[in-house]
Amino acid sequence: MLHYFVALNNAKHISPKLAHRLIEHFSSPEKIFSASREELQVIEGITSNALNSILNFTDHQQVIEEIARAESRGITLIPWGSEHYPELLSQIYDPPVLLYVKGSISPDDKIAIALVGARKASSYGLKAANRLASELAANKITLVSGMARGIDTEIHRTALKNGGRTIAVLGSGLEFIYPPENRELYNEISRSGAVISEFPLLTPPEPYNFPRRNRIISGLSLGTVVVEAGEKSGSLITARFALDQGREVFAVPGPIGEIGNTGTHRLIQDGAKLVQNTDDILTELNIPKISKETNITDLSDIEKLLLDKLEDESYSINSLAGVSGIPANAITAAMTKLELRGLVREIHGNRFVKET
Repeated sequence: MLHYFVALNNAKHISPKLAHRLIEHFSSPEKIFSASREELQVIEGITSNALNSILNFTDHQQVIEEIARAESRGITLIPWGSEHYPELLSQIYDPPVLLYVKGSISPDDKIAIALVGARKASSYGLKAANRLASELAANKITLVSGMARGIDTEIHRTALKNGGRTIAVLGSGLEFIYPPENRELYNEISRSGAVISEFPLLTPPEPYNFPRRNRIISGLSLGTVVVEAGEKSGSLITARFALDQGREVFAVPGPIGEIGNTGTHRLIQDGAKLVQNTDDILTELNIPKISKETNITDLSDIEKLLLDKLEDESYSINSLAGVSGIPANAITAAMTKLELRGLVREIHGNRFVKET
């Protein structure tokens, strides 16, 4: 059975939607490849190219080699309909016929949120991505993104740093890691989460693969958060897929006048949920917030002092340096650690408050 799922996935001119129509009509992929021209012609939407691709399919040796290659690389092939197929993804109108998975799909991935954004991210966007990802990971939510440069990479790295689960969805085959500088990130994600693709192993990262990939990112998730996006960002495609799939769409507002935020601001104007903090996401999706048990015994003396100062009012780094006598660079380092642990947060005017 797996052989013919791979064959169907590899066959040219067959979209996921058409593949599902074929499977539903013939009840199994094997029967598709033994069907006659007359039997295939009754399928809605089948083109002459797709018809000939099935009737003339002879690459069975290539299919055998693809399966063997995946097995030798520790890559699992999960066909549509398998008990291991991600539940949320199975519910969209055109789920992949076959998933290549490096790592593992977990039952915990039913509670997943996509976070996506610009490749050429600003420092503001990276900081917002870091904060949201660290807080959502602390809430035991699987974070889904595309392992692209910029915001995506920040999401994955922050999830891993905070001991959370993350799933990367590629626009290439799993043997063609892109971008190449993220090879080690690929390995780290696959050890504790999953790297996923619907494309055959050696498929290069062609531009037209990425919009198709984006429907998987949103399909794996209860909602999609666009952290930072310009007017023509691919992240907006992911948001549109999420809407089509009946999933929630969120957007993080950015500084007024910055062209790198025109896409997210447009989403908000069109009805996306504005995100000021993770509570906005959790509340909308009815996900209970895990209360933080603050163990201050493992904090440094500086971190304890700063937390105490922030008990009743907000401070900037410089004002904290003034009232505590601690150098500003040491305060900056300590505040970063406290922020990653969810004990403090930055508000307007570069001031910090203690999280309640």
